[in-house]
Amino acid sequence: MSTNEMSITGTSMRTSNIAYFKTIPGILKVLQMVISIIIVGVTGFAMQIILGDYPKWVYTLLYLLLIATTALVATFCLLLSYLASKATGTITAKTIFEVLHQFSIALLYTTCGLALLVFLTIELTESDRDHWEFKILIAAAIMK
Repeated sequence: MSTNEMSITGTSMRTSNIAYFKTIPGILKVLQMVISIIIVGVTGFAMQIILGDYPKWVYTLLYLLLIATTALVATFCLLLSYLASKATGTITAKTIFEVLHQFSIALLYTTCGLALLVFLTIELTESDRDHWEFKILIAAAIMK
């Protein structure tokens, strides 16, 4: 039966599109989502620890958290639509939406990563650079 064929009882039988996740674009989308989850987690953890001592970091970290959360939600919605329908993977690949989506996320990740690296470079003193909290922020900025 195809994905939208009617069964004997008259109900619509739907199958999920697991095969998309075995392709290179599917694997890259899952990887993009995992990286976004890691960045959101690291940034949230860093905000809890660092913001008490360094209140002027709020805007840079919130910008990073906003971009990572936006990328996470958008990628999750795309993955959910690819999982729900076999046609979505072939139709979306032929439109410019996928290109604009990936380009905008890459551009926003680059800007917030550069903003965080510049802020870390300007604001940190030599003694601050040895703390592990700042090393995880540098890792988050480079991961993007």
